Order: sequence, then C-alpha cells, then structure tokens
Amino acid sequence: MYEQWFRNPSTVARYESAPYAEDRKRFLMRYAQQGYAPRSLADMASTLLAVVGALDRHPDQKLTPDQVRAITDRLASRHCRQDGGRSPDTADKFRHLAIQWLRFVGRLRDPIPLSASSLSQLDDFSAWMERERGLSPITIWRRYRCIRQFLRWYEGKGRPISDVQVTDIDGYLAQHGATRWSRVSVVNNAGALKAFFRFAGMRGWCHLSIADAIRGPRLFSREDVPSGPSWEDVQRLIASLDTERPRDIRDRPAVMLLAIYGLRVGEVSQLKLEDIDWERDQILIRRPKLRRAQTYPLVTIVGNAILRYLRSARPRCQRREVFLSSKAPFQPVSQGALYETISQHTRQLGIFLPHRGPHALRHACATHLLAQGCSLKEIGDLLGHRSSSATRIYAKVDMKGLREVATFDLGGLL
Repeated sequence: MYEQWFRNPSTVARYESAPYAEDRKRFLMRYAQQGYAPRSLADMASTLLAVVGALDRHPDQKLTPDQVRAITDRLASRHCRQDGGRSPDTADKFRHLAIQWLRFVGRLRDPIPLSASSLSQLDDFSAWMERERGLSPITIWRRYRCIRQFLRWYEGKGRPISDVQVTDIDGYLAQHGATRWSRVSVVNNAGALKAFFRFAGMRGWCHLSIADAIRGPRLFSREDVPSGPSWEDVQRLIASLDTERPRDIRDRPAVMLLAIYGLRVGEVSQLKLEDIDWERDQILIRRPKLRRAQTYPLVTIVGNAILRYLRSARPRCQRREVFLSSKAPFQPVSQGALYETISQHTRQLGIFLPHRGPHALRHACATHLLAQGCSLKEIGDLLGHRSSSATRIYAKVDMKGLREVATFDLGGLL
C-alpha cells in the first residue's frame, strides 16, 4: 500500500516495519476508500507515524482528550522547532489525527456524558436563545459548547446545579485561563455562563444572584480587535496570489471577498454557485447572524477572479459551494485553510500583525470605508452587524492608518 504513495523503497520499508503496521494500514485504508488523494494519504501516513510514536509512550493506556492535547502539543512544538515554526495548525492536525486513531484502536477515553437533566437544561437554554433572543445558529452553538463543557466539569464534582456557587465558576474560569485559554476566550466563556445562569435563575434552577456575580478578566484596549493591514499591504497580499498555481487561483477571489466586502470567513466558505447572479452582476451573501441574505453588486475584479477559478482550477464535482478543497474528497474549503493562506502569505510578505487571520481583512475593510467617509451605520450594514456597538469596535484606528488606507483603491470598493 505504501508504495503507492512513496517512491523510495527505504521509506516504504520504514512505514511497513514501524509499530502497529497492520492497524495503521487499516486506518489509512478507510480514508483511501473515501476518495482521499494520494498526496493527502501520504501526508496523513507521515503524521500518523509521528503520532503513534508519541502515543506509544503510553502503551495499552486509554487516554482522555485532555491527555491527548498535552501529548500532541509537545509533539507539535518539537516539529515546529524543526521546521522553523512553519505551520500554526500543526498542533490541531496532530490532535485531530491522534483522537481519530485512538478511537479507531479503542484507546480513547471519551468524556463522561452529561446527565439527562443537564442535557434537558441545555436544550431549553438553546431554544430560549433562538426563540426569545433571536441569536444566530453559530452564536447559539458556541454558547452551547461553552456551557456543555462547564456542566461536564461541574458534574465531575458530584453536585447538582442548584448548589452552584460563584466561587465554582470563578475557579473554573481561572483554571482554564491559566492552562489553555487566552483572556479573550475567558471573557467569551464568562459571557456564555452569565447568560446561562441568568436563564437558569429565571427558571429556578439556581439562585438569581449567580449571573450578576460572574466576571471575566479585563481586556486591554484593542485586545479583542483584530488589527488590519494597511491597504498597501492588502494590495501586496492580493498581488502575491496572482499566480498560475491552482490553490492561489482559488484563494485570490476568496481573499478579495474578505477584504473588499468585509465578509466573515464562514460566509466565504459557504458561498454557493447559485448565490452569484452573473446576468445582473450581483452576489448574494447569507448572513447567519442576521438570519437573512444581503445582495451586493459584484465588483468586476472580484467577478473575474471567481470566473478564472471556476473555469481553470475548481474541481469538477457535485458540490454547490464555490470554493472547494483542492484535494479529494472535495468539500467546502475550510475556515482553517483560509486562515492558513492569509497567515502564510502575510508572513512571507513581512506583514506583521497581532492577528493574521481572515478577520484582519474584515477590519481593514471597515477602516477603509470609514476613511472614505461612510457612516458607522453604512459600515455596519455592509458588514452585517446587528448593532452599532460592534461597528464602533472595528473603527478603532488612528489617523495615520486612515490616511494610509485612503491612498488605495481596489475596484472602487462598492
């Protein structure tokens, strides 16, 4: 099997003789049967060999997801040092494959499932967020995950939710903030917990005062705001993707949508073929947070870039999403892939930003429009904000940045 992916006989022999040879073959064959490309399978085989070597220090032991995280973080750190810190997603790749492998061989210790009462409370809270608050499915799911993680942690103490104390919640946030979360993550989790316990108090599940006492850490000025690149740097980024490589042909229009229209990365990855009206030169953007779609004029330079991708680089398959993975099995381009593209190219161009992901381009779009004289209301409507407070956050820039962004015009920017 390995000779299909590796040409060097010594490399094939190394994979054949490594531990768990037959199990690894059966594991990889599952992905081959799903239509994964040979190059993807070769990369997976290499990653799996490293993962198996790291996990082999704990033979015949069932591992929890937290233990897997600790092991793969160390493995990723070692590999990043060897590769010059090339890929920020290495740890996630190792962790995902390690969990799949351990589950395959029966060595993953899954978290203890939530009790029926906790699941019922979570479902009630989710329904309330949708029905009474009108929150988007993404926001509901994120809060659901935050609360589920807390309830799983709290149930481990063997106490009912009616006995919860503020010190329990403070301890939970402090524990995770010291080991895994940034301050922004702690604040987000504190907000989700505050909303849940306010709802729980109204339902009589716990004391009403719990929610009011939940406090996250203070965020420093602009800590929760992605710093966008200057428009000169945006121009350089888009120009760097103007190549003949199929992946760049795909990523260039995606980056344009992020920068020119200020789209969220999820809105780009879920864009459908039928959302583009070529006859009217319009593009339909589905806004999950607004629970509706918005129609925009299709800027010529963006339309041409999308057409080039559709004609010369997009895989031929039944998928309706515009942007697809470049290797089989073809599926919508992941948010992580777009993050990696922007992060890698900004790093190669010497563009130094605290946050290198797609949201930095959304921020750059907002500050450009502000410099062009658009009102916060107009900017908020373009970005799909539900409140003006969100738009004010994006407008936190200095005058020097505004002067720089005003010198660049890409396609008229709507």
